[in-house]
Formats: sequence, structure tokens, C-alpha cells
Amino acid sequence: MVIYIDTREKKNAHIMSYFLRHGIVFQSKKLDCGDYWAEGSPVIIERKSSLLELAGNITKDGGKRISAELKRIPADKRLVLLVEENISLDAVKDWRSPRTKFLGVALHRYLLAWMDKYQIEVQFCHKNSSGKRIAALLCGGEGNDADIY
Repeated sequence: MVIYIDTREKKNAHIMSYFLRHGIVFQSKKLDCGDYWAEGSPVIIERKSSLLELAGNITKDGGKRISAELKRIPADKRLVLLVEENISLDAVKDWRSPRTKFLGVALHRYLLAWMDKYQIEVQFCHKNSSGKRIAALLCGGEGNDADIY
């Protein structure tokens, strides 16, 4: 199985390194939705490197780009929003942005609304576990080292 990585995906050397070390075949390809996908997989993964990046996606252009991406989720797929933070969904409420006035309470509300409206899953993992988590989600098997929401 080949894991496709969106050509616009940035700062993912740690993920590609994991794939290389474990013999996981991957290639870059423009994806219409998400950052990672494998042919035949019912899962599409949208990765965010931090809560700060996610908050920035929401505040930038009024969140139009990320909302448009969520609307493009194919009906036969489920999107997993994978955030590289060692945190739980409930703990997001207490998060504070170091750069903006955007509060974790607002971010938490966005996540809950997206989960309800678009039927997405939100997962969190340590950056060092991202490659393993992505491979597990797309190719099956273990790799869930954090809670799934």
C-alpha cells in the first residue's frame, strides 16, 4: 500500500523518516482533501503540527479555507484531524495561545462543532508518534498511543 502525502504538506520530515525506517512506501500527490491518504483506505488524515497552527487556520481568513476543506470530505471517507500535541480534547479548553488572544475554549468549541457537523474524529499524539499513528490509521494495525475522540 502507498501512502500519499499532499504536495502542500510542510514540515513533515519526522513522518517521512518514520516511513523510511519502517519500509512504508509513500509519494507526494496533490490531494483534494487532507494531508495523508492511502488508496482503498476509508480514512483521510488532516495533520496539524500544533494547536497554535490549528488556531491560526481558524483565525486566518475567517476560517474559510479550513471550512472549505472540511466540506470536501468525500461521503465514503472519514476525516481524522490529527493534532501533534500531547493533550486531550477536554484539556484544549485550558490551552492559551502564546501569540494571539485566541482561547482554548473557542478552539474546543470549533472542534466539537466540526465533529458534529462533518463527523470528523479528532486525535492527538506526540510529534514523535505521528508517523506511526498515520500508518496505523491508513494501513490498519496498532499505533494508537493516545486517546481517540
